[in-house]
Amino acid sequence: MRNKSMYPVLLLILVMLLLVSVVIVCVYYQQELERIEQDMQGVEKATNTIDQIE
Repeated sequence: MRNKSMYPVLLLILVMLLLVSVVIVCVYYQQELERIEQDMQGVEKATNTIDQIE
């Protein structure tokens, strides 16, 4: 009988782990996007500067 009561708990733990990992991935992805956006702005500024020099 004890084994049957363990399955829902294990399932719950698995679901929680999945949710946590999804949240971590989302946060990491958000930070990466912001960094890429800043890089793009930097490239744009550099391009504008080069154009001004020419």
